[in-house]
Amino acid sequence: CWSSVLSLARRTRGSSARRAYTAVGDAVNLAARLESQTRQAGVGLLVSDTTCHAARLDLPDIFWIEVDQTQVKGRQQFVNIFTPVPAACLAEASTQDQLRNWQLALAAARLHHDASARAYLGRLNELLALNAHATPQQPTAGFAAQVQPADLFAAMAQRLMADLDRAATQTTLGLDDTQSPGART
Repeated sequence: CWSSVLSLARRTRGSSARRAYTAVGDAVNLAARLESQTRQAGVGLLVSDTTCHAARLDLPDIFWIEVDQTQVKGRQQFVNIFTPVPAACLAEASTQDQLRNWQLALAAARLHHDASARAYLGRLNELLALNAHATPQQPTAGFAAQVQPADLFAAMAQRLMADLDRAATQTTLGLDDTQSPGART
C-alpha cells in the first residue's frame, strides 16, 4: 500500500552478479523531506496528499487527519500533509467534535482568518479539557496503541497557535511574511 511513497529501481554496479537497490524519484525525495518534519509536527508519520489518497483505498480502517500544508524544498507548490489514525479512535462524538474544530481552525488559518482560527482552537482546547476527565480509551495492540487523538489534537493546536502568534508579531513589526497564504510551517 505504500508503493506510492517508494518506487524502487534496480541498477547494476560492477558485475552482473552484484545488484544494488536504490530508491529514486520525486516520491522518495518528498517522503524523506516529510519524514524529517514528523518531530516538528509531533506525529509519528506524515504523508503527502497523494499518498494519503492512494492509501485510503488499501487501508479502510485508517482515518487520515490533515496536519498542515507545508513548503518542501525542491517543490514550488505547497504540499498538504496528513497523519494516520485508526478510525476506531475517532468513534466517539467528543473526538469527532475535536476533529471538526481542528479542521475548521486549520481552514480559517489558511484563509488568514486568524480570529476565527483562534476561536476554533480555543473551542478545541475546551473540548480537550472537558474530555481529559473522561475514561481514557483502551488502545488496541499495534499502531493504535501509539495514537491518542487528544494528544495529537493538542500538539497540532499548540503548533498552529504558535504559528498564528508568529504571524501576528511579524505583521505588528511590519515584517514581510514570505509564506504563501494558509501555509504554516
